[in-house]
Amino acid sequence: MSHALHAQTPMLNVVDSRGLPVRLIACHRLNTADAPDLRVTRQEYNTTGRLIASQDPRLPAPNQRSVFSLSGQMLLTDSVDAGWRVTMRGEAGQAIEGWDGRGTQRQIEYDDMLRPILISEAPANPVGARLAREPVTATVQSQPDAPFRGQGGAPPRSLQQGPAVERSTYGGPESAEHNQCNQLVRHDDTAGTVHHPDYSVLGSPLSDVRHFLRELDLPDWPLPIAERDALVESAGLESKWVFNALGEMIEQTDAMGNTRHFKHTVAGQLKSVSLGGQVLLSDINYNAFEQVEQQTAGNGVISRSLYDPQTGRLSELSAALPDAPPVQHSKYSYDPVGNIEQIEDTVQPVRFFANQRIDPVSRYRYDTLYQLIEATGREVKTGASHGPALPDLHILPPDPNQIANYMQSYEYDTGGNLLKMHHVGDQPFTRLMRVAPDSNRSLPADEVDVAFEDGFDANGNLLQLVRGQDLSWDARNQLRQITTVQRDDAPSDHEIYIYDGQGQRCRKISSAQASGRTLINEVRYLPGLEIRSNADGEILNVISMDNVRMLHWQTGKPVEIANDQLRYGISDHLGSSTLELDNQGGLISQESYYPFGGTSWWAARNAVEAKYKTVRYSGKERDASGLYYYGLRYYAPWLQRWINPDPAEDVDGLNLYRFVHNQPTVLKDGIGASPSHFSDAVSAYDRMFKQGLVWQGLMRGSENGFETMERLSRANLYQLESELDSEKQRKVADRIAGISPEDYWITHFGKQDFSNEEGVHFKSLVMLQEERGDAGYEGNSEGGNIPNYGNHDFAFFALETGGSEPVKSKSRFGDYRYHSTLSALGTQRPYSHIEVTDLLRHNTRELSEARSRSLHWFSTSKGDSIDFSSFKHRVGLREDKEADLLFLGADMLQGLGHKIAVDLGSLPESTQDVVVEWTAGDRPLGNVNEVINSFYRPQIAVPKGLKLNRCQFTLKKL
Repeated sequence: MSHALHAQTPMLNVVDSRGLPVRLIACHRLNTADAPDLRVTRQEYNTTGRLIASQDPRLPAPNQRSVFSLSGQMLLTDSVDAGWRVTMRGEAGQAIEGWDGRGTQRQIEYDDMLRPILISEAPANPVGARLAREPVTATVQSQPDAPFRGQGGAPPRSLQQGPAVERSTYGGPESAEHNQCNQLVRHDDTAGTVHHPDYSVLGSPLSDVRHFLRELDLPDWPLPIAERDALVESAGLESKWVFNALGEMIEQTDAMGNTRHFKHTVAGQLKSVSLGGQVLLSDINYNAFEQVEQQTAGNGVISRSLYDPQTGRLSELSAALPDAPPVQHSKYSYDPVGNIEQIEDTVQPVRFFANQRIDPVSRYRYDTLYQLIEATGREVKTGASHGPALPDLHILPPDPNQIANYMQSYEYDTGGNLLKMHHVGDQPFTRLMRVAPDSNRSLPADEVDVAFEDGFDANGNLLQLVRGQDLSWDARNQLRQITTVQRDDAPSDHEIYIYDGQGQRCRKISSAQASGRTLINEVRYLPGLEIRSNADGEILNVISMDNVRMLHWQTGKPVEIANDQLRYGISDHLGSSTLELDNQGGLISQESYYPFGGTSWWAARNAVEAKYKTVRYSGKERDASGLYYYGLRYYAPWLQRWINPDPAEDVDGLNLYRFVHNQPTVLKDGIGASPSHFSDAVSAYDRMFKQGLVWQGLMRGSENGFETMERLSRANLYQLESELDSEKQRKVADRIAGISPEDYWITHFGKQDFSNEEGVHFKSLVMLQEERGDAGYEGNSEGGNIPNYGNHDFAFFALETGGSEPVKSKSRFGDYRYHSTLSALGTQRPYSHIEVTDLLRHNTRELSEARSRSLHWFSTSKGDSIDFSSFKHRVGLREDKEADLLFLGADMLQGLGHKIAVDLGSLPESTQDVVVEWTAGDRPLGNVNEVINSFYRPQIAVPKGLKLNRCQFTLKKL
């Protein structure tokens, strides 16, 4: 890193008189001699402090606008990238009906316990298409200072209910024998039907049976079960799981009967994996910070990872058979902020050819916003590809005369869109991109005949991948079909994708014309298994476990490959597959990548074995179209961007197409939503639910910790909603949930001032342990917190509302009080959670009797008194488990409000009346805070800590 380049380029945050961030000023430059270019991001709030408009440095108008109801629920979002969306919600905040700019209408019906039982969707229609081109002022508007000019026009007031695309059935008392009570037992979704015939006593599914649809069209599920069964294949595909008493998965059997066995350490960490009688992974060793330092594959290859003891950053990756030369040995160098500056592959020799010295070293350079602006490395000398296709395949060992140096440089606009990629090498290439003047929609500059309004639909989905390859999208903005070969006088070739109710792809069907025949190839995706079939009669089962894949042919095995071939993958720091090894440790294939995911060169033992490599960059599957499937979106590496807007909206920034902040060397996107915060959240929640003793058994099947938290949060909210039985309770719940995040304080106490000129970094205990090199360091954690809850990879903040600053003025954690607003969590808020009260004392209120006497609402005007002991120990209320007190992201304030409102029902009617009046909308927020912090002591937990700029927080020595 050039320190001179980054000198005097701070990030500035400007706040208004209410403490709301209204400007974010970034200083950008490429060269030391240049004056910094100030890039200003603007935010606008309404009179209640809710964010209603955000504008990036490039556009002349806001990128996104929002309209809220009087109760504080978001009704409408209008994005220049993703179009407009209207959502109508119920009293518990559940989505009931929605519309979007393509004319799609979505309706959700719930049962009495607020569980979804029916989802219907009316797809885009001519009326919707017409509305999408006629912007008018929306009729859905509740705030006079939040004007909305619909990017895609005003939503229709009513549409006919569309096809029933999902139905959900839940178990009742008669299902107790299989632990199905209150559990999902049948789900008819967009791919077919899934049955859940058995659950463990801890609520984990023990088996799933998937029946795929007979036809490829989206279903319209009838109500009679017999009619639903007629729409799906009669043969079901069953996956099974076995868990131990701690809820750890110890066995998984896929739909073809292949059984994996898992062993764990006493700490709950994975120790070994076997498939049948074949060991796939063993001797997995972890350091004190849960990072895998060494593991042995079934072929005997030992993989090692070394981490810098000061920073925790990966410094070396290696893999080798015992007493043999390594097949992988990469060394990483970083700049002070963690950007990778150099990767050296010490396995590859230095080569000299055609007056070039070809070093096995990749180097990277960044601008002051840490966007990658230059990269060097090695590529194939002839047959390189800078489009959707792969480069020419080389046969192992690679010809050293076919490897050459390259350099790529990148130019971006002020919104983070790629404008130019210039490639210098044996085959020079330049890609220019055109960016729409009023959005971040972008097209290659050579396609001059395509207007932006024709290149994207109203929701921002790309409509043509390359010339002649049209894209079709379903009602959920999921890629439905690619026309791979367009024909005017014969059927076109195409590839169709089918997704389940969670939006995960579970079928891929390609159709091609050849010699008057229609050739159909299909892939079916099931837990741990892919079933691949083609028109030549080949049926291949791909059994996968992490980086290991077994290829088992039922029919049509190629003669060049033995059946049940095991392929052991070796990955780089991003999870990209760089090597494939056989069961003896021999090299099957080798691959290198350009920074943004294109393949720079690859080689294999033969073309037949190369054909069966499907997992490549970032550990994701590459389709025949050249697109990578990430789970929520598809990525086009040659365009360096996603092909549709972020389904999570602006949680990762205002440019909804930008790939990993233009930092592809250090950031990885797990699912296509957020490159950094999501992976941080998964890591922190995995640690929490796998290590915390009280959470044992809560994780289900193959879900990660973040998915577990999502499920628990929604279940808790639904349960509380079913317990609200009075208008008084409803008023209190809505009041607490309706307060703007800008009006909630988050407070953190410390023993010293640990801020600096840039701001402050609130670190999790795990981060502090890593910095100290002391895994036993417990910081401020109380005894039992770490083993019981495993929540030591979060930073914690007390929650308050009201007043010009927090009321809390002392803490056992220190005299230095840092406070900010809940809105300061920014893009980390969807991944943070609230613990409604101290988990160590979760059924006892943190309230003294002396304090209770000072509370206005504790004794009513009628003289009725609350029994203090009963209130303190929650007498008359169901006993809470720790998991009942967790609410994630958007559920945090609703969950807190519902929890207090339900408890309110145990108090005398006269007290309830006083609380309702005391917390009414025309009363000070301090009144609400008094109630919140008498009933509970809520804490906000942010995974992997929180960084705030200098203007985002206030520090006070008390």
